[in-house]
Amino acid sequence: TLEPALPYQLRTALRNEINTRHLAKWVDSGPADYEIQIKVLSYTTREWMRSEADKTLLYDSTLSLEATLYDGKTNQEIWRSGVISYAERMESPDDTALTGDIITQVTRRLADKLRTAF
Repeated sequence: TLEPALPYQLRTALRNEINTRHLAKWVDSGPADYEIQIKVLSYTTREWMRSEADKTLLYDSTLSLEATLYDGKTNQEIWRSGVISYAERMESPDDTALTGDIITQVTRRLADKLRTAF
């Protein structure tokens, strides 16, 4: 993705969601029982409506990703999420707030799928 902060924001949001739900103990480095890889399939943000003064009134944003869980010792694939997507249209002074909301929603969906699988 061309959005440099997106991987960091996704990692932080997923870590927070996993910790909040007590799904696992997250470690940023070193040995781990599992490793998760997040592949961003698409991320788009666009202006949807502008005012007469040429100010953006509404933004559209879509994020699609897929996660794969690996065994930390054997590196064997254990689980694959399938495509997880979320789209939203909202008023915002810029697209930053919208990006944060999209990331929160898609990581919640991913955590839901993890909880169901395990």
